Amino acid sequence: MRVIEALSRVRQIEITQNRIPVESTVAAAFQRMIDDASVESEPADADMEAGIFQIFVADENFTLDQPVPDKKEWAFFQIDSAGNGRLIASRPNLLYSAFCRLREEWLYEDAERYKNGKLMPAAFKWHRVNFDYFSAHLCRTIRKLDLTTYARELARQGYTHWEVNGIAAPLALEEGVYYEVYPRFYTYAPGLDQFVESRLIKGTYPREYLEANLNLMKRKVEIGLRYGLKPGIQCFEPRSLPEKFFQKYPFLRGPRVDHPFRSQKPRFALTLAHPAAREHYTELVENLLSEVPELDYIKIISNDSGAGFEFTKSLYVGANGGAYLIREWKPDRDIAEAAAMNAMRFLRLLRDAASSLNPEFRIITHLEPFYTERAVILRELGDRIDIEGGSFLGTGWDTLDSPYHHPNYEDVREIIGTAFHTSLDKRERAFIDKMAARDTRCHISYSHGFVHNFEPVLGLPFPWLTYEKLKTMAESGIEYAGHSGGIAASTHAPWYINQEILREFHLNPKMNIDEFIHRMADRWVGSEFAGELIDGWKLFEKAYRAYPPMFLYSGFGHVWYKLWIRPIIPNIEAISEADRAYYEDFMLTTPHNPTRVDFNRDVLFVLSTPEHARNIMQRIDANVFDPLTAAIAQLEKISANAEIDASLRGVFEDQRDRMLAFKCWIRTLRNVAAWIAGVHTYLDVKDPEMKKTNRALVHDMVLDEIENAEELLNLWETSQTEFMIVSGTGETTFIYGESIGEKIKRKIELMRGREDDEPYIDPNFMWRVPGYEMRRMIG
Repeated sequence: MRVIEALSRVRQIEITQNRIPVESTVAAAFQRMIDDASVESEPADADMEAGIFQIFVADENFTLDQPVPDKKEWAFFQIDSAGNGRLIASRPNLLYSAFCRLREEWLYEDAERYKNGKLMPAAFKWHRVNFDYFSAHLCRTIRKLDLTTYARELARQGYTHWEVNGIAAPLALEEGVYYEVYPRFYTYAPGLDQFVESRLIKGTYPREYLEANLNLMKRKVEIGLRYGLKPGIQCFEPRSLPEKFFQKYPFLRGPRVDHPFRSQKPRFALTLAHPAAREHYTELVENLLSEVPELDYIKIISNDSGAGFEFTKSLYVGANGGAYLIREWKPDRDIAEAAAMNAMRFLRLLRDAASSLNPEFRIITHLEPFYTERAVILRELGDRIDIEGGSFLGTGWDTLDSPYHHPNYEDVREIIGTAFHTSLDKRERAFIDKMAARDTRCHISYSHGFVHNFEPVLGLPFPWLTYEKLKTMAESGIEYAGHSGGIAASTHAPWYINQEILREFHLNPKMNIDEFIHRMADRWVGSEFAGELIDGWKLFEKAYRAYPPMFLYSGFGHVWYKLWIRPIIPNIEAISEADRAYYEDFMLTTPHNPTRVDFNRDVLFVLSTPEHARNIMQRIDANVFDPLTAAIAQLEKISANAEIDASLRGVFEDQRDRMLAFKCWIRTLRNVAAWIAGVHTYLDVKDPEMKKTNRALVHDMVLDEIENAEELLNLWETSQTEFMIVSGTGETTFIYGESIGEKIKRKIELMRGREDDEPYIDPNFMWRVPGYEMRRMIG
């Protein structure tokens, strides 16, 4: 007897009276699957001896009649030939995830295998979305996003939590001034005061704005709970308040928290040393949880994007703050102690305010912003104040002294949190255990998707690399994980093998990776073509593993600095400002930012050396393009065969187009590296032959990028695949709009005939003052 035949004998589906939404969701889906059964929250009649199937989330009083591995969350399925059975889970999300496994994989298996039940221990206790681009943050205007589909697929894949604090409008209500880009940073990870008020700030933001944001949060919470997802929020705090507030309450002015190069006016947060500020935050948390009591955690990011802790050293303008925390002329160690204790008091305040409504509420934060304060923060952590990071071994954001390196290149060390970060040093485990003894959970952040890897391309397949990271985390005893950026839902990537690896792994960490990959390929394209699809994936992963990331541009910088629509020519100022406006209006830049004319600069950062950029270019040329081209050809062989069923060809076309997009993406990255190597070396050297060689490099780069842009344009205009993140409302700094095709055309037009321009960068560009002409550069 098959499982589906045993299930057809179910006559009554029992759920609990606890009104847990996911129980109703699963029961309704189960009922549709078998047609002939009722759903009841009361026990079956005594005379009903068969056909009773129970679906529920176990509470603390329930004991499963099978041994469960120590401290593991779990799901359990059982069915007998009479239609009696159970689907139970220790956590709400696991109930839906286990049901999906039953519906998709077990219906036609032998029911005898499940007579005594199948226990599925979960790989992780928490597996959150970390900084979800789509549900809450940078790319929440992505076209074709359906929140219900998104939440359902998060739960199917094994996620336990999702982020729900997105702003309802494309931009936040942050006032700016002419020339600045800083208000754009307030559109993501919005603070608590974007949803509710305290007495202190009443009237600061329009009620309509707050209500729209809060109602959207409530809607997301309700959708997520249907599938067992617990809601959390990720905020930049303590965030700045409008200047009009400090005009009214000048004695509450705290640290300056803006970036003085990116903003054109100072922005200040509250001084947390003042009890009125602490009361304000207590009220915000209490008011928010009274509206949304289901919230499970708050994650605090700080010292960036208009937020910061006073007197911490990593504030963009340096350690500064209000009048009350520490007096002048104190040594650095005293300042660090006071700053750290002030920050910890704030985190405890948030925890305590939330705990009055949810005693298990947790706070999560990062260690990276705390450079000189790190030792004090570590000393004070505990009691439901958690930390998150790709690694806990380094200090600050500098990863050069970390024990990790690229799997193919030992000299490439800036990989923490990326897909290349597949190992965990044993010291991580010792640190995590030490923190756990004080009830501080350490959440490992990682990414098998686009964030930190290849923004804005979606759905690139590297299943073995994904499995290596998951396996490493599980074998290292990691219980709390956060996948960065969110998922590519089926509306955008219907055949995304990386996400299927996670789905299988989270309830089957002992999976056979090759057998599973073959099973998924067989499911998607049938046994005749499964090997062809797998060969394409293997070739692509070989290419992907050979790609050396480039600081800034391999992550968000590829979009924020508009590399796909921006002319890459020897002398950028050969194009007029008016002609550059189509991309600069949305680029993360101010008039005096040298990145406008120099791909190797951003504010005061020098991103690379010409030698390092040349090395990246040469490694991409030598190691990436051949297997990448072979992977695309492998998939094209099937997708172009008109004799093969169109639905099967559609899978190959989808995967091919994503790889074509990556080829365009990495080709642009390669050409930016070539620009940095060629232009800067040309300007730096005096030897005529070296100048000639590097001018030739730049010449060839321009022609190659024109060809690349033409291929990208063709892909954009002809592909049926949603291969990249595109806004449904319009372009912002963080997401391309549907006008990208026209902007690629403009790029091509502006690049044509520029390959022989002499390389040039105005060394004084940063010092220009709009509307004023300096006649002398003095000292």
